[in-house]
Amino acid sequence: MVTILVTTLGFDADLILRELSKSLDIKHIICFSLWVDEASFKRVQSAFNTIKFFVEKLGGKAELRYFVMGKGLIRSILNELEKIASEAKDVIVMNLTGGPRLLVVATIIALLMLDSRFAEKIILSVEGETFEGSLEISLKLMKSLLRLDDDSEKIFRTILIRGRMTASEVSRETGIPKSTTYKKLRELAQMGLLILVGKEKGEEYSINPELSMVLF
Repeated sequence: MVTILVTTLGFDADLILRELSKSLDIKHIICFSLWVDEASFKRVQSAFNTIKFFVEKLGGKAELRYFVMGKGLIRSILNELEKIASEAKDVIVMNLTGGPRLLVVATIIALLMLDSRFAEKIILSVEGETFEGSLEISLKLMKSLLRLDDDSEKIFRTILIRGRMTASEVSRETGIPKSTTYKKLRELAQMGLLILVGKEKGEEYSINPELSMVLF
């Protein structure tokens, strides 16, 4: 599967080149950068040219999109993300390792505002800057986590801490009525945050393994 890599970019190309070297099936990379002043942007362009050279050697395509500081920053990033997601037929990896913090945070906010129909195709990725290690989570699951109401959050947190639990155990532990607990557990499973396991001694719920990689 061909993957589109969208990444925040600062002065250093090394972090992005490391990501590209791990996944040679990435044939399209779009770098987000922040325009602060001409001197700084020349350094960003230099880093991008290094990335572009590497990608084109592999037969791929590299693009640089820059955003200007100001009140419309998040809106501009959101518009660009919507355009990319609406045109993409493949998985989009959104790498948030490089670039200035302001750009990274603005991009995260824009991602959370992105229409839910695009969320399934986007994977958020963060790499360790000076050490090996990474975190990945689908945007759909991240948005679902942030939308939880009080009861759902309490149930999810309880299972996160305790591990596999039946609905009765969750109800006893949280003090939430059984009928509400059953309803919330089904909703959490439909959202992909929980999975149903072990039916022999009663249905048990556990954290989605994809989330376990991030939360444990």
